[in-house]
Amino acid sequence: MPSQLAFLAWFVLVAALFLRDRKNHPNLSRALWIPLIWLFVIGSRSFSAWIHLSAREAASIEAYSEGNSLDRNFLIVMFLIATIVVIRRRVKWSAVFQQNKLIIFFILYCLVSIVWSEFPLIAFKRLVRFLGVVPMSLIVLTEESPPEAITTIIRRCSYLLITLSVLFIRYFPQLGRYYNQFTYEVAYCGVGGNKNELGMVCVVSALIFFWDLIKRRSESKSFLKSADAWTALFLLVLTAYLVKISSSSTAIFCIVVGGAILMATSLPLLKKNPHALVYQIAGASILVAIIQALFNVRDFIIRVLGRDPTLTDRTAIWKTLFGMVRNPILGTGYESFWTAERIAVMWQTGHGAIQAHNGYIDTYINLGIVGVAFFVALLALCFMIVVRRMPVDFEFNQFRLAFLIVYCLYNYTEAAFPRTGLLLAIFFLLIFVVQKRQPESGPDDRVPVPAG
Repeated sequence: MPSQLAFLAWFVLVAALFLRDRKNHPNLSRALWIPLIWLFVIGSRSFSAWIHLSAREAASIEAYSEGNSLDRNFLIVMFLIATIVVIRRRVKWSAVFQQNKLIIFFILYCLVSIVWSEFPLIAFKRLVRFLGVVPMSLIVLTEESPPEAITTIIRRCSYLLITLSVLFIRYFPQLGRYYNQFTYEVAYCGVGGNKNELGMVCVVSALIFFWDLIKRRSESKSFLKSADAWTALFLLVLTAYLVKISSSSTAIFCIVVGGAILMATSLPLLKKNPHALVYQIAGASILVAIIQALFNVRDFIIRVLGRDPTLTDRTAIWKTLFGMVRNPILGTGYESFWTAERIAVMWQTGHGAIQAHNGYIDTYINLGIVGVAFFVALLALCFMIVVRRMPVDFEFNQFRLAFLIVYCLYNYTEAAFPRTGLLLAIFFLLIFVVQKRQPESGPDDRVPVPAG
C-alpha cells in the first residue's frame, strides 16, 4: 500500500475510533482535548520534533541539558490554557490542597530542592514541565464522572499512539525506525524516541484495552456481538505486534503482570468481597519475597525474558551512579543530576545513559532519601485509595490497582519517576482527589465538580 493511502486509512480509522468513543461517552466535555494533546506529546516526541517531523532529534548532551525554547513555550501555553479552564470551573482550591496534602508537599519539596541544585535554572525549567500535571489532572477530575474521564483520555491517547506507531513503522520507516548506536541494528521506536519509549506506550495501551475487554465481558452476555469489544481486541492485537518488534523485555513483563492482575481481580469470589483484596495482595507479596529468598527466581525470570542478570548492564550503571552521589539525604535537586558533565562521565565509562534505568534510583540521585520516601508514600497513598474505593467502584479501581503494580515494577528497570512522562502523568491522575463542590446559583455555573 502506498504511504499516502496508508496515511489516509489511518486518518479514517482514528476518526472512526474517536467518533465511536464520543458516542459512548457523551457527557464528557470538549475541554478534555487539552490534557489529551498534552498527554500525547509527553507520551511520544517533543513538540519541536513533531513540528520538524522530517528530521530526527539531535541527541546532543547540550541539547538535553538546556532543553528547547519551542518545547518550553508549548508547555507553558498548555499550562496556562489548562489553568484558565480550571479557574473557570470554580474549583475550591482550599479543598484541593486539603485533599492532596502529600502531593502538594512533594511539589513544594521539588521546588525547594532547586535551592541546592548546581544548575537552578535548568532544574526550574524541568520543574515547570512537571507542574503541568496539576492543571491537566484537574481538568480531567472536574468532569461529570472522573473515573470515566480518566479511562477515556487514556484510551483516546492510546488510539493515537498505537495506530500512529504502526503507521510510522510500516509505511514511514524514516520516522518509526532507527539504527542502534551500539549494534547498528534496526530498532523500532514508533512515535517514541527509542524502543523503550515505544514499550512504555504499549504497556499503557495494553492495560486499557485489556481492561475494556474484561469490563465489556462482565457487562454483556453477547460479548462477541459487541463492536466495542472487537475494537478493543483489534487494538490489543496492534499493541501486541508493537511489543514484539520493540523487543522491550520490561514492557512484556509488565503487560503479562498487569493482564494477570486484571484477570485475577475479575474472579467472582473477589468481586463479592473486595475488602479482602488488601489481605490477598499482602499475602501474595510475602509469598513472592519468601520464594525469591529461597530460590532466587529473579535471575530465572530475567533469563526467560532474554536478559542477563545484569539487566543489560543496568546493574553496572546503578553501581556507578551510587558512587557519584554527594548528598544522599537531599540529592542534587529536582532533575539536576543528569547534566552535561555527568552524562559525559557516564559515556566515558562506557555507559551511554541519560537516566538511571530505575525510577527509585533516579529519585534518589535527584531528590535523595527524602525524595524516595515521598515516592514510596505516594505509592502507598494510591494503594490506600484503591482499597477504600474498591467497594464503591470496583471496575475502575481494578484498573487503578493493575496500573499501580505495573508502575512499581516498571520503575525497577526504567525511570518513570520523577521525570515527566506518560506513566507519571497517569499515576498522578489516579492519586489526585477533587471533592465535589456545592452548586452555586447563577447562569454560568454549569460544570459540576464531583469527587475523583
